[in-house]
Amino acid sequence: SSLSVLNNNPFDDLGTIESSYNQLPSDLKFTGILKIGDKEGVFVSSSRGLDVFYSGQEITKGYKIISINSEKAEIIVTNGLNTKLVKLEQD
Repeated sequence: SSLSVLNNNPFDDLGTIESSYNQLPSDLKFTGILKIGDKEGVFVSSSRGLDVFYSGQEITKGYKIISINSEKAEIIVTNGLNTKLVKLEQD
């Protein structure tokens, strides 16, 4: 089954005003999860194109992927101050 994005940018509504360093670019979208063996990655679409990131990798400007769960279609990302759960909608 394919995955589609339920929440394109979970960083829009943090409830606080942050510096631009702590905000993800508005064009950044989580578009899917891949799994090869035990390794899971996440597809991230941006103005640069489509990239694949894995746990521990920095997506942009200090935001890093903490975990990827393909079973639940969830990605957890943090910038050290804010930790957010990105939930993808399964078709």
